[in-house]
Amino acid sequence: MRKVKFLLLAALTAMFVGCQSDEVLEQDSGNDRPTPTGDTRITIEGEGMKDVKTRSSDGRVDFTGGYATGAGLYNGTSTPTVAAYPNPGYEVNYFYGGPANEPQKYDYAQSSASSFEVKLDGQDHRFHCGFKEKKRNLTVNAGSGGSVSPSGTNSYQVENAINITATPNTGYRFSGWTVTEGDATIANSGSSSTTATLHSSNSTITAKFERNATPINLTIREWGESSGNAGYTKIKFEVSSLVTVSLEVTYFVEYDTWRDDGTTDGAAISVTIGANEELEIDSYDDDGYGNGERKTSTLERFIIKANGSIIYDNTNFPVNGSIYNGYQINVTNING
Repeated sequence: MRKVKFLLLAALTAMFVGCQSDEVLEQDSGNDRPTPTGDTRITIEGEGMKDVKTRSSDGRVDFTGGYATGAGLYNGTSTPTVAAYPNPGYEVNYFYGGPANEPQKYDYAQSSASSFEVKLDGQDHRFHCGFKEKKRNLTVNAGSGGSVSPSGTNSYQVENAINITATPNTGYRFSGWTVTEGDATIANSGSSSTTATLHSSNSTITAKFERNATPINLTIREWGESSGNAGYTKIKFEVSSLVTVSLEVTYFVEYDTWRDDGTTDGAAISVTIGANEELEIDSYDDDGYGNGERKTSTLERFIIKANGSIIYDNTNFPVNGSIYNGYQINVTNING
């Protein structure tokens, strides 16, 4: 009879221990810490909970969009940590729990905390956890001269790339994306077709457009003659464009003369010419008997006006192919 009682007690003990172990919500985490054991239970459950297949050493429970830790058996006097961790692109939807007589003692909705130090006091605790896509609003605007897709304000999951496209109107070109509000990032702000990613806040981005540069063709002609002790160089500027263009080219011209009696003279003036006007910028003449004169010129100011407005004003010739105030200056140099 004693043997039968002993065998029955052993069987009941084995069943009790096995049930305790099976009820702990656990999954493999690759952690070598021992599974929490004791006589007081913390259970974690909720929507999107994934199948429990193997034991976990840290009481982790995986959900769609994140995971929670702290499930298991504990000494009734301990204070374990129960926490919820959203995956990138997700946030905590709900996370609460407590003993049977106070089921929402710990509540994310009330405290915004997603980690709790749980004082068990010998009572089993049950937690409920769920995650949702973390979404923020992205507003996509188009500056003057084009359109965008998508347009306006839409809601998107954070940390996910959103396709954005900017299309310029006829006569315009895309010049870049800018983030005007929020913390969104743009993969390639210089590309008209790229992606934007939202992070923690609602954001606004704007596509910028500029008018295509209007071409102005500038031809600089230089020619001259030289014979013996005399020679000259002349210059002329020619322009053509779809708009009305005028030039104001100013040279600082210096004159020097010398005589066979050793006397010299000099003078300097500023001379301004317009388009298609010739100017002798250099000359010399020496009679071989101590008498002669020389003229030298230095560019003082070069002004280009388009439709009456100054678009270029500098002390140097414009650089070929450069864009000034929406106009592209194409320069051709012809010598001879």
